[in-house]
Amino acid sequence: MHHLVYLSSAVEEMNDEQLAHILQKSRENNSKNGITGILLYSDGNFIQVLEGEKQALFNTFNRIKYDYRHRGIIEMLNQPLKKRNFPDWSMGFKTIAASEFTRFAGFVDLQQRTFLNQELQQQEQDAITLLKIFAADNIR
Repeated sequence: MHHLVYLSSAVEEMNDEQLAHILQKSRENNSKNGITGILLYSDGNFIQVLEGEKQALFNTFNRIKYDYRHRGIIEMLNQPLKKRNFPDWSMGFKTIAASEFTRFAGFVDLQQRTFLNQELQQQEQDAITLLKIFAADNIR
């Protein structure tokens, strides 16, 4: 088992229909490939966690990297995983205003330079903690 976390920015702001299409295709592909995870979209930015077998993640992430709809991909984490953090979701999804992130316990601003300069281990934990808290409170 492996997991991968990345950040990226949409080439242009996406509407609900575009996001729904991405979500539908992601869920179809992820179900076929044994991948679970969560995708958050906020003010033109994505953060996504993918979990699954290493080769399936590699193939999925390669597709994602070459998707014309986003740019500036930052791979934050790519390592073995003891057990899935999001085992029940082929792809949990939520659109949220950036200002709403501050109301969650464990908030960390993922785009601030101070976050990107943190120790890698703490950075990984902050990202996963934020996503788990957010998912527990907001995604059904």
